[in-house]
Amino acid sequence: CCLLSASVSFVSFYSDKYGYRPPPRTVPLEDWGKLLEKMDAAETALAQKWYYLDENAVPAEYAMHTITEMFPAFWGKGGDEDEQQARREARAGNWREESGLALALRSAAAKCGWTGLRFLPYEQSVTESETRCAQDAKVSVIWFRRSIREVDLLTGKLRADHLSKFTEITMEGEEVKIDEDTNARRISFQNEMARNPAVSVVSFAGADKGGDEGGQSWEE
Repeated sequence: CCLLSASVSFVSFYSDKYGYRPPPRTVPLEDWGKLLEKMDAAETALAQKWYYLDENAVPAEYAMHTITEMFPAFWGKGGDEDEQQARREARAGNWREESGLALALRSAAAKCGWTGLRFLPYEQSVTESETRCAQDAKVSVIWFRRSIREVDLLTGKLRADHLSKFTEITMEGEEVKIDEDTNARRISFQNEMARNPAVSVVSFAGADKGGDEGGQSWEE
């Protein structure tokens, strides 16, 4: 697409969601020991459970085990009730451990004082990673940037699973709150995108007007 396209070869609909921040698939050998030094015992055990030393890589590095190695019942569909229950438990367990691992690595990298490109693999979301690949390839990018006005006011109107479709959230007990840290990272990256001359930005704003029967209508 990048080689043959006469014009735009990457289109983004990046809005108020920063995207999932997974643990990096690989960790450089020189980073591994430094990260473990900044983790507590539980975080260290989780990291050592998920990563193994890949000596076939050049240079050697720590790589993540696959999901099916960690949770064999994760994939598939159908089956009897026991199989379906095992799959639900595997998926919940994977989400819990992978999210915890990503947070532990990000926190440890921050404690190491890493910034910029050194910190990026532990901080960025999948969305940012994919968008950076397009920008780094110096291809033409068009970005339809929708900003949801007063999204913070939706916290009292929508359930957590609905609000999480529009922005990043965190839970404090039963209280739903906007995840300020993650959203600050998103805003920083989007501002960086907007300054890139290779990115053509089409901006528009939407506001929840409270559609009929619990639906949503958007004002542009």
